[in-house]
Amino acid sequence: MTKRTLVQELREHSANAELNRNMLTAALTARAADKIEELLVGFEGCCYACEPVGLLNKQLLKERDEARREVCEFEKYCREESIRRGWDCFKETP
Repeated sequence: MTKRTLVQELREHSANAELNRNMLTAALTARAADKIEELLVGFEGCCYACEPVGLLNKQLLKERDEARREVCEFEKYCREESIRRGWDCFKETP
């Protein structure tokens, strides 16, 4: 292996390592932002007292979305109305 080839290979490895580091940093930042959002809106507990409340909030949200979907099955305009109102109850259905 020539000196020039070795230097080029090292530069490529360095560039790949930096790209991987940047991708990992972005992924971890997004995960942290999601976690903070969950804490702020009450879907994640930060202590033993809050954790059950976060789980209950998630369960209530799921039940609410199921009830909305059930009602909307009887109303043909409901999906458009839910979008207009900003409801997210159809996010889980394909």
